[in-house]
Amino acid sequence: MGFDLNSLAVTGNVGRDPERRSTPNGKEFTRFALAVTGYGDKTTWLNCTAWGKLGEQVANIVNKGAKLAVQGELEVREYEKDGAKRTAVGVNVRGFTVCSWPKVRDGGGGSGSGDYGRPADAHPNAPGGGMDAGPPPDDNYPF
Repeated sequence: MGFDLNSLAVTGNVGRDPERRSTPNGKEFTRFALAVTGYGDKTTWLNCTAWGKLGEQVANIVNKGAKLAVQGELEVREYEKDGAKRTAVGVNVRGFTVCSWPKVRDGGGGSGSGDYGRPADAHPNAPGGGMDAGPPPDDNYPF
């Protein structure tokens, strides 16, 4: 028998601020929309869902306009609305990296056009923060 692997890695821009929710059973998750532009400049919107602690990290770190690299599983869901069958394509998020923060356009809360909309409490090395900067600089390094 063969082995099937459902793995997806995409990079795109967050289209709206992540929304924290919970199931009727109390399991928490976070949803956000990711705009992925492919060949020919066609944009595909993916509904992304991050569960548990990962979802909490998404909600605390990510905001609209951030560029994310998302890793997860492709999820295709069929449903019926107004008598018509529909299909929704999404990602069950297993990990993410913040590639860039959105620029602040109105100058609110910052010192001008170079400011980025990164949450003030987001630590550069926070899990899921994606900065991957390693340890902080230390004067004791031999190089």
